[in-house]
Amino acid sequence: MNYYLIGIKGSGMASLAHILKDLNHEVSGSDIKQHIFTEDDLRKRNIPIYEFNEDNIKEGMIIIKGNAFSDDHIEMQAAIRLGLKIYTYMEMLSQIVDDHYTISIAGTHGKTTTTGLVSQVLMGKEPTGFLIGDGHGQLLLNSTNFVLESCEYQDNYLNYYPDIVLINNVEYDHVDYFHSINDYIASFAKFAAHAKKYVVINGDDENCLSIEKQVNFYYFGFNDHNNFQAQNVILNEQGMEFDLYSDYFTGHKEFYYHFKLPLYGVHIVMNILATIAIYCLKTNDKDWAYVEQQLLNFKGVARRFTILEKNSNVFIDDYAHHPTAIKLMIATSRQKYPDKKIIAFFKPDRYSRIFEFAQSIGSVLDDADEVYLFEFPSTSTKEVGIDIDINYVKQFSKKALIIEENETSIKLFKNYHDCVFLMMSSKNVYDYTKDLMNSL
Repeated sequence: MNYYLIGIKGSGMASLAHILKDLNHEVSGSDIKQHIFTEDDLRKRNIPIYEFNEDNIKEGMIIIKGNAFSDDHIEMQAAIRLGLKIYTYMEMLSQIVDDHYTISIAGTHGKTTTTGLVSQVLMGKEPTGFLIGDGHGQLLLNSTNFVLESCEYQDNYLNYYPDIVLINNVEYDHVDYFHSINDYIASFAKFAAHAKKYVVINGDDENCLSIEKQVNFYYFGFNDHNNFQAQNVILNEQGMEFDLYSDYFTGHKEFYYHFKLPLYGVHIVMNILATIAIYCLKTNDKDWAYVEQQLLNFKGVARRFTILEKNSNVFIDDYAHHPTAIKLMIATSRQKYPDKKIIAFFKPDRYSRIFEFAQSIGSVLDDADEVYLFEFPSTSTKEVGIDIDINYVKQFSKKALIIEENETSIKLFKNYHDCVFLMMSSKNVYDYTKDLMNSL
């Protein structure tokens, strides 16, 4: 088959392109000219990327359109004129979901990292493919399992009927689509009902607990009522330690294993508990040493607490764009680098999200030692009735300064030593990080 992806640089679309290539299809696509980190791996695999042009669309192609593209796009118009078969991103994924034992990873926070963790642990036991929202995907012809990062935005995940649904957490987001926290919770409840076999859910999250419990629900967390529980948690410069307790195998809570891992952040403990729960449900296995080794082999995922070091300075790139994620990233940076100064940079994404959460964002950014704000990217579309700029966040921070992404602002940091430069955004901040690193 000859697949052409409109919007191929999108994080999910790039992952899908890798999967289609693994399945021995011909794959190409189009996107904006601006560099996006996902294109690097696409080019390494010799997947052609074109600028948008109606002449790219040829007879015999199967078109997959990204979520951001409507039928009036020039390439979509060409595909319609030629009578080509057209799939949305979700429609194509739905076919893959139906053909495999699928674990769908959902939740407001931690989807990408948990998808990486689950696929890492399962693939050592069974042939396992994955689609991660960091531009990476893999699905070999012999894969029986498929681990899928599943996004709640516009109820997109309701297109899937996986075997296992994981709900990492539920905290109000995507305010341009969901009109209230109740609407948001109801969406996750609908998705839980799509699970063919099991639902793994955060038992320490009040919004998760408001979803009516079913017989196929299994809870994870720190509290005693959870089926998979972490006790005696230690977080320090070396990483984390915790004791695993579970009632899954015997019906009563038992100690099973002491995990010691060079991973950071209380949120990662929760992600690991969810991963362990899925591992047990899928394999009915108790090979804890194997699980620990697979976790030790975990190399992380793109743009999630990605660390580079240069001399005495540390550069961390993270996708954080919600106040809870921002707070966690600053706290995790302090855990790993307690003796370094934390310099936080934040670039906003969606106007509606910033309008809703600006006060919380400004407040949690002040947990850092210094705070710098970038303006909205030019590609961000203002929603009706919302007319703000980055000053809307600045007013809620005592430390924030607004800077531009240019050489002048980079010079501000030329004499900085023993610092953590924490770059946070769902948009491109990695090019600025690269220039900043080079300047130091």
